[in-house]
Amino acid sequence: VMHLENVPHPVSVLVWVVLVPLVPFPQWIIQLGIPQLDAAAAQNPFGAPAPTAEPADIEQCKQQEETQGYRDTYCGLKWAIWNTARVPEFWVVHEVQFYWDDQCRAKFPPGLAKSSPTNEARLLRENVNTRAWDKDESTYWVAQCNVLLHGCAPWSHYIGLQISASAAPVVLDPLQTYASLRCVRLLQSANATRMTNSIATTVWVNDTAEGVVVLDEYHDLSAGFWNRRPSAEAGLWRVWNSAPTSQPWQVAELLFYSDLFCERE
Repeated sequence: VMHLENVPHPVSVLVWVVLVPLVPFPQWIIQLGIPQLDAAAAQNPFGAPAPTAEPADIEQCKQQEETQGYRDTYCGLKWAIWNTARVPEFWVVHEVQFYWDDQCRAKFPPGLAKSSPTNEARLLRENVNTRAWDKDESTYWVAQCNVLLHGCAPWSHYIGLQISASAAPVVLDPLQTYASLRCVRLLQSANATRMTNSIATTVWVNDTAEGVVVLDEYHDLSAGFWNRRPSAEAGLWRVWNSAPTSQPWQVAELLFYSDLFCERE
């Protein structure tokens, strides 16, 4: 209780003091009953529990063991994406990320960068396949093809990762029996002549060119910004021409809105 005397009519004021523990901000927020919005909560906005990663086998390796009576020691170690569309000039990949689940949450463990032949042109001397995994969007890996040889033919180049034999593949969905490369995030060149608009995910069952097994194919990739495949629900929107054009279709600017009056972008 505080007494205020330097006023025309002395009054008493009851003051409540809230003591806050001297702990980091997010911790005492939780103690006061306000949930902390972490990455898992952001992906589970309705309070659903975050999925638990469980070790799982690789389906192709299990099938190999059942049909051939043995499992190749290389099976399930090397994973990659391939260009399944022609690249007019040469394929430039700034960054790529692999995930075990289809929501891009459980990232692959670190491993050795693997790729098809790398472009060793004079202006690309610093180009190595590890640049696609260095978490630096300014660096890149470039495939060994060029415009004089009609660019990169479909299925001619790949960029990937070889994980350790001790790494444990996982699943996040309890309904999934086997682990696999289920989600990819990819950042390609902003130049449309140096990117592929479709890719395929693959795994090797042995260390030979014939040991590649195709997992999934994804289409309609874009240049110059991060693409996720499979795309997030309601996260991929397009405008198509509904009538033929006599000249190439040119779009100077495009904005999407969520309301009928075009006020909310």
